Amino acid sequence: MNNLTIKIRLIVSALVITLILIIYAIFSISNISKSQNGFDIYKETAKTSLILSKIQANMLMVRINVKDYIKTFSQKDIKEFNLYYKRTLDNIQEAKKVISSYNNIKLDIETIENKLTIYKTNFEYVIKYVNHRNNVVKNNLDINGKRIEQLLTTVMNSAQKDNDLIASLQTAKGIRTLLLARLYTAKFLITNSQTDLNRAQSEFFILQKELYTIKDEIQDKTRTKQLMEAVTLINKYIIGVNEIRSIILQRNNIIENKLNVLGPEIANLAEKLKVSLKLNQDLLGTEVSNSNQSIYNSTIIVSTIIILLTTLLFYLIFSSTIKSLDIFQKGLLNFFQYLNKETKSVENINITSNDEIGQMA
Repeated sequence: MNNLTIKIRLIVSALVITLILIIYAIFSISNISKSQNGFDIYKETAKTSLILSKIQANMLMVRINVKDYIKTFSQKDIKEFNLYYKRTLDNIQEAKKVISSYNNIKLDIETIENKLTIYKTNFEYVIKYVNHRNNVVKNNLDINGKRIEQLLTTVMNSAQKDNDLIASLQTAKGIRTLLLARLYTAKFLITNSQTDLNRAQSEFFILQKELYTIKDEIQDKTRTKQLMEAVTLINKYIIGVNEIRSIILQRNNIIENKLNVLGPEIANLAEKLKVSLKLNQDLLGTEVSNSNQSIYNSTIIVSTIIILLTTLLFYLIFSSTIKSLDIFQKGLLNFFQYLNKETKSVENINITSNDEIGQMA
């Protein structure tokens, strides 16, 4: 160090201090980046967990609307289904954008999206079947049921007017059977019970037999024509009932094997992901806390080392310079005392360094 000039010493000290500051800056940036990365993952996990809770809540409303629609066939339930379906889908898209640190969870979210799409498609099939069922009821059962009753009532009144009491009574009995058949058909439309369907079909079978018996008793061509028209309409009515039975079976198959399966699967998968994220969030919280504490401790240690190194550097650089200046000052004073005759001898300035002070000495 004594062989270096003061200029070089100052340059070296500035370079060393700059290097130390650069190292400290890199160390600090690295620690901040590590801490920020941990916090970002924690924030991402918490946000995704919140979105999954929204998915669960909206999916619950979707399933409730499906359940209500199956009972009431209300357009209001379809409208609300579409509303909550869109919200659920929006939540899924948001979750896919937020999540980036867990590929397995991203895949599970995509699985939820796929299942939700299939769920909606099958619900739309149910709506089509319900509309088809309602169309058969409106354009077949309601119209033809009423027309059959009108025809039989006309035959009964006409036979009674012509004093054909047997035909009139048998037709009245047929009307009673028709009412029973329509009653159990109406019950079947509500309950979808096979028992009610069997009873309705049984009553229509009895009615057909009764009408053919009445036909053999009636001589009037007009009444015969009206009875045969009623028989034709009864056949159409029975075809409509059987068509509704087929529609209901297909609709129920979708409800039981698709909607009732996919709904719980989506809910359970969302719950599973939420629990998994909660566990990850707890672990991340601990890791981030420990990491921050470690960063704090290491920063204190590194800062202390830097302060000690800087202090030592300043001491090494400036202590020798100050010592040389002190010796040089004493030598000059001794020389001036010699010049002023204040002392009889002069001593050499004992500075062995090769710096500027040593050269002046």
